[in-house]
Amino acid sequence: MKLKIRPFYHSLFSLIILLGILPQNCFSSACCGGGLVSTFLITGDDKAQLNSVYSYNRADFDIDQNGYWRERNYDESLESLRFEAAHIIFDRWQAGISLPFIRRTRGNKTSSGVGDLSTTLGYEYLPDWNYNPFRPKGIAYLNLIIPTGTSLQEADQIFLLDANGRGFWTLGVGTLLTKGWGIWDAFVDLGIHRSFPREFQNSQTQVSLTPGWGENLAIGGGINFSSLRLGFSMTWINEDQIASSGSVNTNGSKQQYTSLDFPLTYFISDEWMTVIKYSDKGIIGNPRNISLDKGVAFQIQRKWPR
Repeated sequence: MKLKIRPFYHSLFSLIILLGILPQNCFSSACCGGGLVSTFLITGDDKAQLNSVYSYNRADFDIDQNGYWRERNYDESLESLRFEAAHIIFDRWQAGISLPFIRRTRGNKTSSGVGDLSTTLGYEYLPDWNYNPFRPKGIAYLNLIIPTGTSLQEADQIFLLDANGRGFWTLGVGTLLTKGWGIWDAFVDLGIHRSFPREFQNSQTQVSLTPGWGENLAIGGGINFSSLRLGFSMTWINEDQIASSGSVNTNGSKQQYTSLDFPLTYFISDEWMTVIKYSDKGIIGNPRNISLDKGVAFQIQRKWPR
């Protein structure tokens, strides 16, 4: 079943597309401040930054491996509070870390725990030249995800509510390109990652899981109105199937989806900013093997200029 834009969103979608994809000068500290989803890099002329991000998501549909939709007949939500930090360590080098705390709720049942820890090492290989209208700023990054959260295979609570991580060590590389023109900005974030096999064992089962490669591509932009930025981004995610052997033998199914994000940023000062963002995985694309959720996020960021 191919997913089309739902009529309910058509007017909003058209308006935001028109406003959001147009290119920002913000290419200082403002650029792409609320649009990135896969990295927590310093993109402006700062030496350090701290982020605190709260998000609430709810899924109404489950999509199987063939693309068929199934509406949920129960309420389940996911909340996360994520803390992120990044710092310049050499002239063009930077390092960052991100740790989420997750709470999942289904009906009157709730479970909370730590999610997967993510670390990033970035290098600015392409400095921005303001006098060149085409050359972007380019940052290459190396990302390592450490499975500190409880995976589905390790979860033992009712409805598996204590599953708050993927359960795999994951290594990724990518590049972030950003550019500003006057009051407009745009970015492209392209990445590829590999998850590594792992064995899970308890008193009843023993299974070996072999994940594969994954890819992500995000494009977006924004426009500045004095201390406000209205943005838009679209992210495509693909994950290889996870094969299992042992007590359960299966080849698994690939996962894919498209997420649309609409961030609104308020720049309180040169050091502080806040972002409120709406995200939806069910507006456009051809999702497979995923729960389609929509939600809101609130972010506050503190920056220290160089």
